[in-house]
This record gives sequence, structure tokens and C-alpha cells, in this order.
Amino acid sequence: MTPFTALDARRPYASGARVGAVGIDSLAERIGLQAGDIIVGMNGRPIGHSGDLARALLAWRSVSGTTLTVFREQAYLELRLQ
Repeated sequence: MTPFTALDARRPYASGARVGAVGIDSLAERIGLQAGDIIVGMNGRPIGHSGDLARALLAWRSVSGTTLTVFREQAYLELRLQ
């Protein structure tokens, strides 16, 4: 994420991967992601930028129990897929 994107999201840190869109009936929708969310962690590991998220998704082995830490509307949330 760029500093300008972080500023637009009113987040003091320019880290994470911003969600641009969420498809209907997608896994992203099922886990609770929304457009504009900033993913800052996956399964307890930090996500510093979109490359980190891509690597985490490529290494991902189990949908069940997956957690994402997101920054949304000035708060950090943990989303879990059952």
C-alpha cells in the first residue's frame, strides 16, 4: 500500500494489502472481506504489502480455520473462515 492509500484510509501505517473488490459468492465474501479493507495479517503472520499476501496465498493449504486481520473503518478486525 502506498502512503497516499494509507492516508486515504486514515491509517497511520503504509503497510498491508488493500482489497479493491470482492466477488459475489467468492471465498473473500464468505470470510467477510469488503472492498476497501486493508489486509494486515494472515494466519498470524504480518502482511506488509501485496507481494506478502500473494506469497501467503500461494503457501496456503487449508481453508478451514484461516484467519485474516484487516483494518476497516478505523478498527482492526479478525475474520475467520470456518
